[in-house]
Amino acid sequence: MRRHSFKLIGAILVGAIAAIISQTGCRETTLIDSKVAPNLNSIDVYAIPDTFTIISKTVYDDSVVTSFNVSGLPINHALGTIGGTGADPFFGKTNGGIFMQIIPESTNPTTTIFSTPDSVILFIPYSGYVYGDTANGSDQTVNVYPMQDTLGESSTYYPFTQKPYDPTRLYGSATIKMKHLNDSVFMYGLNRMPALRVVLNSKFITDIANASTTAATDYPTFLNAFKGLYIGPDTNQTGSTLPFFRLDGIDTFTQANVLWFYRDASGTEQVFQFPFSTTYCGHYNYITRNYTGTPASTYFSSAATTDSLILVQNQPGAALDIRIPFLKNLSSSIPKMVINRAELIITQVPTNTSSVFTAPTKLYAVGINPSDGSKYQIADRTPVTSTTPLTFLNGYLQYATIAGQSLAQYTINLPREVINTINQQRELHLHINGTQDYPGACRLIAGGSNYPDINYRIRLHIVYSSSKQQ
Repeated sequence: MRRHSFKLIGAILVGAIAAIISQTGCRETTLIDSKVAPNLNSIDVYAIPDTFTIISKTVYDDSVVTSFNVSGLPINHALGTIGGTGADPFFGKTNGGIFMQIIPESTNPTTTIFSTPDSVILFIPYSGYVYGDTANGSDQTVNVYPMQDTLGESSTYYPFTQKPYDPTRLYGSATIKMKHLNDSVFMYGLNRMPALRVVLNSKFITDIANASTTAATDYPTFLNAFKGLYIGPDTNQTGSTLPFFRLDGIDTFTQANVLWFYRDASGTEQVFQFPFSTTYCGHYNYITRNYTGTPASTYFSSAATTDSLILVQNQPGAALDIRIPFLKNLSSSIPKMVINRAELIITQVPTNTSSVFTAPTKLYAVGINPSDGSKYQIADRTPVTSTTPLTFLNGYLQYATIAGQSLAQYTINLPREVINTINQQRELHLHINGTQDYPGACRLIAGGSNYPDINYRIRLHIVYSSSKQQ
């Protein structure tokens, strides 16, 4: 059995322990309390047989829910395409579309509103975030169609969910001008926040007017008559950016809305609204990936036990599958061991980096049950009702300078999960995903466990203390 000697890093470990104990103690008293920490002279460093063997693979993960309504968190959905000559050379093509519902601002509206509108406009505010080539991104066309099946406002939908829509009944098209995403929009006499603005045609006017005048006695009845909208990109176009648009807001021009401009009996212009409502309306972000012919595709189907490169995207997409099978042997290798810190360190490789297709702002770890392969929250994420564990877990994007190059690097803290793994005598099995904030965006190419240069390999760094044996 191969043995990993810790003599070379013994001084580093002892120094790290000294720094932790002298400066802050341990962050978690369940790991080691500074009052009972062994003094520095009683700390030993041991050679550990195969404890840090890491099996690193890339898998496809699309389990993110894109239909959540969480109080205080904006609903931002991707709308656009990264494809054609603008596709990511390593990861290929991405398309993002939006399924959403709208309701009339009031039930039983008067029929005079729907007689002859001046104009009808779909308005969806820009979130302020765009992924991809923001400097040279080409303009993109998006189309609006009617849904053929309803949504549930509290139902769970994933990026792969395929609700039917009618592609033969086009309601309207618009061009997203990528270089002008931050420009304000002049509407209703004032400059409004940047937004996608689609003029809707007579087909929409007929459909929404019929539903409003015959089925708007209550909102569920209306939503059964007018099931919703699909806003999607022209999937055949060239695009190198994926902008995000916000559905929820606090008023007419900060939320997704259909604005129906008409004139009342006196000739005065009025507006009737069909807003998106988190109370009544369902929604989700429909996102597809196409890796055909790309370098990334070879890693999804790799037959190697462990790969030299590992890939991550915000879901749906590539995720890291990490197994550390011999961690359970650690307690028998080190007498009277107390774990102070356990850090999984993931480093971007110097090749295939991109200033256009940027790395995730955070990596997130979930556990994989050895019995059935189901996912669970690792011990360091609990309690899930608190955001404090998220700060402790870390995983935020940092940069490390290696061989003169600045590269993305992530440190994920998981001491409790490591302790549980040892106590339960099982392998540590994790999936690592990008943040859920902007589904479909960001990508990382990192060093696997057998990457040729050890400076970029994924590694588990454990700081421990152990009393000397007499």
